Amino acid sequence: MRIFGCGVLVSVVYFFGLGITIHVLDLNQMTSWNEFGDFLAGAFSPVAFFWLVLGYLQQQKELQQNTEALKLQATELKNSVEQYKEMVSVSKQQLENESIKAMTERLEREKETKPDLYMSNLGWSVKSGGQYEYNWLVFSDGKTAKNISLTFEPPVGEYSSHFFRCSNGAIKLPKNKIKAGDVPEHFCVVLTYESILGYSYVSEYHYEHDMDGQYNLIDSADYQRTKI
Repeated sequence: MRIFGCGVLVSVVYFFGLGITIHVLDLNQMTSWNEFGDFLAGAFSPVAFFWLVLGYLQQQKELQQNTEALKLQATELKNSVEQYKEMVSVSKQQLENESIKAMTERLEREKETKPDLYMSNLGWSVKSGGQYEYNWLVFSDGKTAKNISLTFEPPVGEYSSHFFRCSNGAIKLPKNKIKAGDVPEHFCVVLTYESILGYSYVSEYHYEHDMDGQYNLIDSADYQRTKI
C-alpha cells in the first residue's frame, strides 16, 4: 500500500507539473491527431516506466515476504520435529522404565513363590537279611509346588516314575523293598515341578552306591526355569 500510494502521489504531481509547464511555456495547441498521439506517448511514457519500476519493487517486496514466511514455517516445522523427538524419547524412556519395573516386580514375585525341592543322600530305613527297604523323601522349603514329577533312570526297584499334583511340604515316596543283589550301582533322578505362577523348574541328581545299600549324591544340576 505504501508503494501504491507513493506511485499515485508521484503520478498526480507529475501531471500537475506537466500542466503547469504547458501553461507557463504557452505551448502551441496540437493541430493534428498525430501530434496529440505523440504528446500522450511522451507524457505517459515516464509514468508507465515509473509504474513498471514500482511493480517490480512491489513484486520483490512480496517475494521477500513470502521467503520470510517460508523460513518461519521451516523454523516452526523444525521446532515441531524436535518437540516430537523429545516426546518420543520421553515416551520411550518411560516405557523402558515401566518395562524394567514390571520385570523387576515379576522376578521378585517369582523369587517369593519359587518352591525349593531338593534331594540329598539316600539310604535304607530297614535292612533285613539280604533286602533293603527304602522310604525316600523329597525335601521342601514349604512353598507350594505343583505338577511334581520324579523319574528314576534306571528304575530303582519300585521307584520308576512318580507324579504328585500339589504339595507344600516334604514329599514321601512309597515304600520300596529291593534285594541286595538288585540295587543299581548308579542312577539319576530327574525332578520337575512348577510354582504357583506357572514357572517350571528341572533338577537332576546323580547317585552312586556305596556297597551297603546306601547312595551318595555325587552330582546335581538345576536347569533354567521356563514359563508354562
